[in-house]
Amino acid sequence: MPGRPIMIVSLTVDPEREAEFNDFYHHRYIPKLLDAVPELISARRHEEFNVEGSLRWFTKRFLTIYEVASEAVMDHAIKEL
Repeated sequence: MPGRPIMIVSLTVDPEREAEFNDFYHHRYIPKLLDAVPELISARRHEEFNVEGSLRWFTKRFLTIYEVASEAVMDHAIKEL
């Protein structure tokens, strides 16, 4: 049995806006997206913690992995993103 497709979104955020971004993304964006596209089974967020060099110039990379019910709904999900 084939698995469900996944969609990966990669973002970077300026360090000074990270708290605001996380609040928005976790509490407003993802819940609204999951309501708008019920075929999205789950959303899992990951952030880069391997910090090297000067933190002043470091910008983290955030990944969101969306599990989708089927390939047929991928176009709809992409339009909502």
